[in-house]
Amino acid sequence: TKDDIAIAKEVLIDKLLKKAEESLKNKITSGDILLEDAISREIIGSDSDTKEGSNVEKFNQSAKVKVSGLILKQSDLDNFAVGYVNSNLTNFKMVWDKSLVVNFSPILVDIQKGIGTIDLQISVKTYYEVDSNELVDLLARKSSEEINDVVSRRYEDKISEIKTKFWPFWVSKAPSNKSRIKIDLLFQ
Repeated sequence: TKDDIAIAKEVLIDKLLKKAEESLKNKITSGDILLEDAISREIIGSDSDTKEGSNVEKFNQSAKVKVSGLILKQSDLDNFAVGYVNSNLTNFKMVWDKSLVVNFSPILVDIQKGIGTIDLQISVKTYYEVDSNELVDLLARKSSEEINDVVSRRYEDKISEIKTKFWPFWVSKAPSNKSRIKIDLLFQ
């Protein structure tokens, strides 16, 4: 009957669209983001090997579908976010890359034109730039107290804690050989 052909077409197209969408999602790499609102499902054609009113036990239904979607690269979002934040930072401030969190939500998606508008929420920690080379020059042959004073005067309240370690244990001043002075910045 006409209903038999219509039901077969509907079931087949539904299965094909699900399978094509699953195939599309499986092709996405770990750094890609498929916008769920930007998936286009298209029925290209369908055909049956029998006509309405035929008396058959079985018949074949065929269909062709196309599924496509807009994909964002997480690295592109992150690069844009860091660039945006850097353009709005005051002098001597730097972005701590490991603290970057970028969330987005699609606002408008036009799959036909291949464009979309998204709302970005960017969260990132910043820190004041510390010139390690300059500090090494200033810290040579200084005691722990002198190092704390130099760093405190140079960076005022921009550094939360200063730790000085000398090795071996009997050394009480930084070496005069500047290549043996190591400065580590730790972020919390």
